[in-house]
Amino acid sequence: MDWQLYREMNKHKLAIIVPYRDREKQLNIFLPHMEKFLSRPAQEQRYGGTSAVDSEKLDYDIFVVEQMDDYPFNRGMLINSCVKMLPEEYDYLVFHDIDLLPMTDSIDYRYEEKPVHLISEVEGNKTLPYFEYIGGAFKIPRHIFEKINGFSNEYWGWGFEDLDFLLRMRESHLTELEHFYDTSNLTRNKIYDYVGVIPANVKMNRKFRSLKFDGNNYVKIHNNDRITNITHGSYSVSAWFNPQLTKDDKATKLEPISIVSRAGFHTGIQIVDISDTDVQVRCMGFTEDTADSVDDNFAIEFSVQINEWSHVCFVLNDKQKKIQVYLDGVEVDGTNQKITYENSLKFYDSSYFIGSSYEKTGNFKGLISEPCWFDYALNEQEVNLLYEKNPSEHSWTHFYDEPCMYFPFDQLYNNFVFDSSFTHSNGKIYCLENTEDLLVEQETILGTEIELPKRLNGKFKSLTKDKMKNIKQNMKWINIDYFEDPDIQENYLFFNELVKDLKILSVEDGLSNLTFNLLDETEYKNAKFMKVAL
Repeated sequence: MDWQLYREMNKHKLAIIVPYRDREKQLNIFLPHMEKFLSRPAQEQRYGGTSAVDSEKLDYDIFVVEQMDDYPFNRGMLINSCVKMLPEEYDYLVFHDIDLLPMTDSIDYRYEEKPVHLISEVEGNKTLPYFEYIGGAFKIPRHIFEKINGFSNEYWGWGFEDLDFLLRMRESHLTELEHFYDTSNLTRNKIYDYVGVIPANVKMNRKFRSLKFDGNNYVKIHNNDRITNITHGSYSVSAWFNPQLTKDDKATKLEPISIVSRAGFHTGIQIVDISDTDVQVRCMGFTEDTADSVDDNFAIEFSVQINEWSHVCFVLNDKQKKIQVYLDGVEVDGTNQKITYENSLKFYDSSYFIGSSYEKTGNFKGLISEPCWFDYALNEQEVNLLYEKNPSEHSWTHFYDEPCMYFPFDQLYNNFVFDSSFTHSNGKIYCLENTEDLLVEQETILGTEIELPKRLNGKFKSLTKDKMKNIKQNMKWINIDYFEDPDIQENYLFFNELVKDLKILSVEDGLSNLTFNLLDETEYKNAKFMKVAL
C-alpha cells in the first residue's frame, strides 16, 4: 500500500453539514450510523488503514445546524450559516440530508478537487428522482463553494436551492463538469419537465444542406394541380431554420417574416417578433368565415434562439379540428392558445413560398433546410424521424406516405431548386444577387447539453418513507397552477422564471449578504450542534 499517497490525500479536513429541524428520531439514527460507517474496515483502509497512525485516518467533524425560528425551513441558508462559522482548517464540505444513510463502500468521503454527488441510488429506487438531482449528499471543496457565494438564501420551504446551486457551478466555470445531452429537448420548451429529461452520454449529430436567405431572395413554388389541395384538409409542414435577424429586421403579427408560407393569408411558419436573443415563432392557419362564426383562425406561438438551428413541424388534423406544433421533436404546450377550430379551412389557389410570405414581402434572413409539406397529419414518430434523421437515411419508409413537396437543397440549376417528391413541384429563386455560398453544408448537435458534477455509484438508505418518490412527484407536477404547497410553487417560479434564464443574478445572493443569529452551540453525541435563527 502506498502510505505516502494516503498521507497526501488525508491532510485535508472535512465538515459534514446537516441542516436540521424537528427530526430527533432520525438524528439519533444518523449520528451513530455515520460514525460506524466511516469506521468500517473498507473505509478505514481507504483513509489510511489500521496500520497507519490515527492522524492518517479521515479527519472529519459532523455539524448539525438547527433552524430555531418559525420561518419555513431554509436548507441553503442553514448550510451557508454553518460554513460562515467554520474554522479555516475545514477545507472541504459534504452537505448531508439527515434521513439518508450511506450503505456501500463505494461512497468516498475523501477530499477531491472537484464537486461530487455521492448518491446514485436510494434503496427501493433504482434511479434518482430526476437527472439533475444533486441533493441528499454532496461533496465540494470549500474554496469553490465560497467562490460561487454558497447557496442562495431565497428558497424558503422545499426545493430548488440545489438547482440554483447547480446553475452557480455551471455559470462560474470554476470546476470541470461532466457533459450529457438531453435528447428529449424538453429544455427548449417554456415548461421544463425535470422528470422527463432523457440523458445521453454522446452527441447526436444531424447533417443537412441549407439554402441561404439574405432578406431579399426567396423561393416561389407555383401552384399546380398536384399541390393545390394540400392545405384544404389535414396537412403537415416541416422545416429546419437558423434565423440570423436583428431587431432592425421588423416583424409583427400583421406583417410577419415567413419561413414557409402559402400566400394570401400566409398559412405556415412565421416570425412575428424579434428580440436581442430570440425570435417569436407563430404556426398559423385560417378558416373561412361563416354567418355564425368569424375569426375562427388558429395559431401556436413559441420562441427560438437567434443564430441557432431549430426544427419546427406544424401538424393540422382536420378530422379533429386541432393543430399541434413540435419544436425539435417535442410537442409545444398549447395551453391558453387557439389550437382548435370549427369552420372549414380557408380555400387557396395561391403559390407556396420558402423564405418569404409573398413576393418581396416578409423576407427571411438566415438559413432554411429540408422544407417539406405532407397532405396528412404526421404522428409523433414521423415528426421525430424528420428531426433526428436526414430523409436520405430513411427514404420515407417509416412514413404513412411520402411528402407532396420536399426540398433537400442538394443542387441549384438556373436559379431553380428541385422538389424531390413525387409531384416534382420545383421552386424558383427570385431576387437572387449572389449565388456564392448559397447552398451550405450544415451540421448541428441534437439535444440540449446538460452539465453535472461527477456522480459516485453510491447506494443510500432513506429513513423517510417514499422520499425519492415524493421528490419525483413534486418535480413532475410543480408547474401546475393549483399545486398545493405555496412555498414550493414560489421557489419554482423564482428559479425558472428569473434565475434559470439569468434575468436576475442569483449568485449575488448567498454567503456575501447572509445574516443570522447563533443562539447556542453545544456538542451532542459525535456531532457539534449549532442552533440558529434566520
